[in-house]
Amino acid sequence: MILSAIVVLVVGYIVGRLLEAVVVRILEGIGLSDYTGGTALESSGEGGGLERALGKIAAYYVYFIAILAADVLQIPILSQLLQQIGAFIPVVISAIVILVLGFIVGRVIRDIIADLIGGFNLGRYLRDPPLGRFADQEGEFR
Repeated sequence: MILSAIVVLVVGYIVGRLLEAVVVRILEGIGLSDYTGGTALESSGEGGGLERALGKIAAYYVYFIAILAADVLQIPILSQLLQQIGAFIPVVISAIVILVLGFIVGRVIRDIIADLIGGFNLGRYLRDPPLGRFADQEGEFR
């Protein structure tokens, strides 16, 4: 019984590591870091901030599922707690996915609107504050 639990945990660990690598490669291939450049989500340190974080979340989810599958102790209250946490994790993961997709869509829409407004040549009107031309050098009104 314990040997089968150890096998399940080892297989879960291997699958989690593989899934992490796949998620990171897919997100790097999509170019997620292009959308997070210049923001708080941008990588700080040695590469792949958001991609690596989402890969870790996927790996930890697989680890948790492996722990659920290897429930050797058969303690009812512990089993119930793990099942409740396991039922809540997909909600958290879907919220993270929706947040990241919303962030990406927002950046794309921002770029589209910036290009659209850039064609109207409004930069000279938006450069100074509206009442700035009525002020003297010290910022007081005349």
